[in-house]
Amino acid sequence: MISKQQFASVFRIPDIPSESEAQIISTWLFSHQHTAPSQRTKSAIRTLTDETTINILIEQYISQIRLDSFEIEVHDIKRLAMMKEYFMFPMNYLQMTEIQYQRVERAVNGIIRSKLQSTEGFLGEHEEFISSLGIDVGAISKFHHEQQIKQEINKHARKWNCSFTELVKGDPSASKALLSLRINEIFEIVSNYPQSIPCLLDIKNFIQPEERSKLVTSFIRDSQKNILHAGTNTVDIIVFYTLTINSFLCIDPRGVLLDNCSRPIRRYLRDRPDTIKNIVQALLETGSPQNKLSALTKELSKEQEKQTSNLTLTWTPDPIDALPDFKKKDIIESLMSIFENKETFVTELVEVFAQKLLSLEEHGLHEIMVKLEQLRPRFEEADLNNVDVMVNDIRSSSILDKKVHRMNSDISEKVSFFVLSHLYWPEMEEASMFKLPQAIQVQIDSYKEQFTKLQKGRCINVVNAGVVTLEIDIDGTVTKFEVAPARAFAINLFNGRDKVSIDEAVSELQMDEDLAKESLDFWCKQRVLKEISIGTFQSVESL
Repeated sequence: MISKQQFASVFRIPDIPSESEAQIISTWLFSHQHTAPSQRTKSAIRTLTDETTINILIEQYISQIRLDSFEIEVHDIKRLAMMKEYFMFPMNYLQMTEIQYQRVERAVNGIIRSKLQSTEGFLGEHEEFISSLGIDVGAISKFHHEQQIKQEINKHARKWNCSFTELVKGDPSASKALLSLRINEIFEIVSNYPQSIPCLLDIKNFIQPEERSKLVTSFIRDSQKNILHAGTNTVDIIVFYTLTINSFLCIDPRGVLLDNCSRPIRRYLRDRPDTIKNIVQALLETGSPQNKLSALTKELSKEQEKQTSNLTLTWTPDPIDALPDFKKKDIIESLMSIFENKETFVTELVEVFAQKLLSLEEHGLHEIMVKLEQLRPRFEEADLNNVDVMVNDIRSSSILDKKVHRMNSDISEKVSFFVLSHLYWPEMEEASMFKLPQAIQVQIDSYKEQFTKLQKGRCINVVNAGVVTLEIDIDGTVTKFEVAPARAFAINLFNGRDKVSIDEAVSELQMDEDLAKESLDFWCKQRVLKEISIGTFQSVESL
């Protein structure tokens, strides 16, 4: 609402003519106190016949009563009627044309109407007065009802776990107010799924065709403002996309709203370089509930259960107006379809699968195999050929490893290898070569020799890759680490020594200088070593 000062700056009071008759009339107009003019004022009214001067007086009076009305508080209809009577009283004495009189009356009625919209309890016996102002009684009643409903509905803003459908059912105004609130809150409603399902059902129950575009616009605007920007990490955007799928299918199971609302999110994820990697890693995760995308793992299991239970005679076709890529609540398929073809997805899947296999302990193979079988229906058979060979390599290596140790008990049980069919595995980054400790090298040579005896005509080429499991005792506290070989052999230099320099590590391990520094820096970050001077490292405590 504008202030009295703002109003006065727009509707300025015209200057009063300097003629004495006009001044006398003007003085009475602004202080009549609902009393008749004096004889001197009546004489001035009779004398004043100039049309221009009379019009200026009228404009001055209208401007003044507009300003005065700002300070008048109205609580009931009777006071409004008195206000009109008071403002129109002087018009009974002025010599005015019909047009001039109507001009004042329209202005007064306008003031009354503006006051009327903030006044309640006026209907019934006062309908005749309200109608005389040119106001639709029903419209005013509806206005007040809508205002009351809106105030009541707004009390429930940000209450995600409550539905108010029953509260407003049968009342179009209340339903409209509730829908308007939910449309304005749609971004937060989606972000709070599944707690916000009651709010989504409110939208589903009352949304009309003409409101759907408002819902889409509100959601896209707030999504771009709050999440689709460089400051949000990819995992959070993927999580939000899954919430969007569930939320909009709750409102519109046909998927039409979902298609319109999800396009900006899909486009943004398509441009993020780490989207596929994050999705694949989440799908192959085998036990990290702290991962924000752990829900994808559950979704994968759930979809397999659905496929099994759907092998019945009960079948429901997709809606006739469903989109070409319509999938009922298939989160995984929706994520995979972000990309134009599955080739990129398959490449990343094989890459991550290889990393998982090479870092698995023996008991973990079963879990990752379960993931593979859950994913298999989503790909062509040929897409996963390499993965099948990789899995077979890991299984065969386990069997072969047991045979090697059985035939040569001098080989430590802690030394084992994966024998890989390199043509089927992703191209691995070639590790820098370095000299292994003599005791380890003897073990490896024995292993290679035994392998050749078991696999006639074949030999293995050992690369400096894989994982070394270490247990480091620092003043009585044992900590377990799984690290790359270079890091393991770098920390081994401190066995019985207090200080080691980068130059010494390079010389003794015949290792690249950058790799030596990276390996020693790693142990500093683990608070096992500290750099006491440039290029010289010391153990934090005795190892």
